[in-house]
Amino acid sequence: MSEPITISVRAAESVRQYLEQSQRLQDALRATVEALAAQLDVPHGWRFDTQSMTFVPPTTPVPTVPAESEQIDALEE
Repeated sequence: MSEPITISVRAAESVRQYLEQSQRLQDALRATVEALAAQLDVPHGWRFDTQSMTFVPPTTPVPTVPAESEQIDALEE
């Protein structure tokens, strides 16, 4: 079988409504977590762990940007 299998218009509308609702909830969740992170001054790169309901540090080190003097020294070499 290689052709699409269609669903009824009624089922499609129901699924569409659930998808839209899911997207709205995801957007609200993302905004809430970002607001909490800003309020708590969570460092860049940390993530929100849904199991412990805490912000946790990254599992891999976050790359840092070298200071301007280090960049100039590297160019001079």
